[in-house]
Amino acid sequence: MPGLLELRLEINFLNEIRANAFIGFPKLQHLYLSYNNIKSINIHAFSGLKNLLSVHLNENNLINTLFKVNVFENLPSLRVLDISESRITSLDPQQSLLGLTVLEELLLQGNNLHVSDLCNAEGNVSLFQDMHNLQNLDLSRNLFREGFPSSCFKDLRNIRRLYLRSVSLSALQPNLFDNLTNLETLSLDDNKLQEMSSSIFSSQSKLASLYISRNQISSLPTPHVNNLKNISHLFLARTDVSVLPEDEFSSLLANIDVIDLSYNSLSCSCTNAWFRNWVHANYDKVLLTSTKCSRDSPPEFSGGRFIDFEPILLCGPKVLTYVGISVALGVTIFCVILIYYNRWWINYKLFLLKLCVIGYTEVIDDDEYKYDINIIFHDNDEEWVVNYLVPQLQDREAEVVLCVGDDDLPAGMLRLDAAAAAIDNSYKSVFIITNAAINNAWYMTKLRLALQHINRSQRDAILLIFLEDIEDEKTPYIIRLLMSVNRPYLRWSDDLRNRDFFWNELMKTVRKTAKIDVTLPI
Repeated sequence: MPGLLELRLEINFLNEIRANAFIGFPKLQHLYLSYNNIKSINIHAFSGLKNLLSVHLNENNLINTLFKVNVFENLPSLRVLDISESRITSLDPQQSLLGLTVLEELLLQGNNLHVSDLCNAEGNVSLFQDMHNLQNLDLSRNLFREGFPSSCFKDLRNIRRLYLRSVSLSALQPNLFDNLTNLETLSLDDNKLQEMSSSIFSSQSKLASLYISRNQISSLPTPHVNNLKNISHLFLARTDVSVLPEDEFSSLLANIDVIDLSYNSLSCSCTNAWFRNWVHANYDKVLLTSTKCSRDSPPEFSGGRFIDFEPILLCGPKVLTYVGISVALGVTIFCVILIYYNRWWINYKLFLLKLCVIGYTEVIDDDEYKYDINIIFHDNDEEWVVNYLVPQLQDREAEVVLCVGDDDLPAGMLRLDAAAAAIDNSYKSVFIITNAAINNAWYMTKLRLALQHINRSQRDAILLIFLEDIEDEKTPYIIRLLMSVNRPYLRWSDDLRNRDFFWNELMKTVRKTAKIDVTLPI
């Protein structure tokens, strides 16, 4: 019968297929061998069937028949292969289905396969390595409890429908579906999933039908929802989902045709009020069979039907509360801003208040010093120091002895020793604080030398002058330490009204009068 296109041999007592069994049907396109007791297939059983499009071997007894043997390698046109419900216990990922490059549908459900029969994580080998045109894959009702490695489905770039029902999955690798960019239907029903990574559906913008019923998940993380733009069928029956946050689900439900939340316990609280209102307006799109209010719902709704939940009774508008919160928030923000912009002045005044209330110990310093003031600054600030600060100090104290920068350090000594000597022999070390200075290693070294001098001499010998605002998170620890004990510091301002205050406070600090005895921990 050389012209035969379809051959049906279902429901017989065939127990083997020998070599060249179909040699007389060169044009055969569809072969049905379902519901037999086939236990063995010769490697040349399908020889000569180069036009064969589909083979149906479901409901047989293949067990180990396909292990280490590729009986389909001579079928270059095969598009549908059904070997479901055939008690298959083992496959070789490298051999069993090699070469099926045009296969579009593979049905393996209802066997006894394990993950090792599909992919070899160590060798990066997959049963699907040649199936770049596969569109429909059913692996339901197998034993994949150990979970799939992330590379298992990497070759299925054109897959549209993937069924993983009842395979004992408890977890999914975050990037398991990354290459499945054309996936439209995914079924994960009847597994043991408790949670899913926030990136699990990062590539599935075409996903239209998602089945996750009868799992233990309590929510769909926000990144899932935001990426499922084309979802039209969402099945979450018999899960632990109780709350559907509006900011996550409102956009998801915009294009939904069916959402199934049957046999769930939803929270009948204000959090779900928006969803109850959505259900009222889209009653034909939602399935709520035996869906009840959860135990954590208010007592008047707990245990009742979710469909009977009336949000208006619980979540009415609270105008006074909203107004009060808004006013309090506005006042708080205003106060924070006000304090932030006046933080230097406030800190200094609090320091003076502390002196008035607690008092201080006067230390009379009669020692003789080589320098009255040692001015330490970064090279970027030299122009301000030399052309402005030094002349102003000399105008106000004509006899003041200054050590200005590194140029005035004692000669004939190592640079570090010279800097330490200048600090030790100065009545007051004035540090000019700028962003460039606190990022300079040599500048910070001199600040540490000054701190050591304070602890040795038990004398307040440092004054900080801020030429720029320094962000709190960028302020070095040593400067925060100096300021934490309310040591006086000054802030330069271009505002003419504040300059007299600056100079008066500066001269008070550097003149040899009573000081506060403060020792800093290093």
